[in-house]
Amino acid sequence: MRLRNICSNIFGYFACFPFPFFFQKIINKIYVNMFSVDLSEHEPIHYYPTLNALFTRSLVKRRDYNKAHNVLIAPCDSKVIAQGIASNDRAMQIKGKTYQVSKLLGEKIEKKMNFINFYLSPQDYHRFHAPTDLYMHSIRYFSGYLYSVRESVLQSTDNIFAHNERVVIKAFDNYGNSIFFVAVGAMNVGKIIIYKEPKIHTNSKKPDIIYQYKEPILIKKGEEMGYFKMGSSIILFVDNCLIHENINKIRFGEDIGTFYTKELNDE
Repeated sequence: MRLRNICSNIFGYFACFPFPFFFQKIINKIYVNMFSVDLSEHEPIHYYPTLNALFTRSLVKRRDYNKAHNVLIAPCDSKVIAQGIASNDRAMQIKGKTYQVSKLLGEKIEKKMNFINFYLSPQDYHRFHAPTDLYMHSIRYFSGYLYSVRESVLQSTDNIFAHNERVVIKAFDNYGNSIFFVAVGAMNVGKIIIYKEPKIHTNSKKPDIIYQYKEPILIKKGEEMGYFKMGSSIILFVDNCLIHENINKIRFGEDIGTFYTKELNDE
């Protein structure tokens, strides 16, 4: 097993261990203060019996978002580190550095697609949601490395997204637009949990695997899809969508783009 994966497993054991209440509260408080975690939408600090429970905290306050089918919303709380158009089998990892899209996805996309890279830092809410109605017709797990996905590492290391452990969801929206939703593992991310496919077990010795569905599985817009154990990245590829420019810090539910389908243009 690779050294980074071993280190992540050790950290995962520590994060999942329920220390005595008083000691655990101190651990939680150190983490919250160190990373400036905002718990105003979550349970109070003493609620979490492990550090991992704090990492994977759920929202206790509902967030509003635009329900219109033609509006794409942010799937997570994060920083957008790159966005643009994927073409000729290349997309931007971070400014000045690209990677091979077909290696990331496990298949080649012939047309140009918009992409956006979301980085979830240790302070962020670690659950992710459907950015529009997703009709999932396959999900694929790739075993791999657990390189850090911090900006400095992305800048200095080639093809991190395509080498790291990841889950690729292939879907289409209400208009038939193709969408790829990629959850990328990273250092100290022991697992990526996907609710609709519990057979997916990440950070394991299992080989790469793909599940395909005769009837697409609907994940409704805004629905919680899963979560990371610790921070990581999500890469979204969308067809026929105008992505808002110069997005920086973003929160789940905020508008990030508009689909420009024929049906919309006729309105």
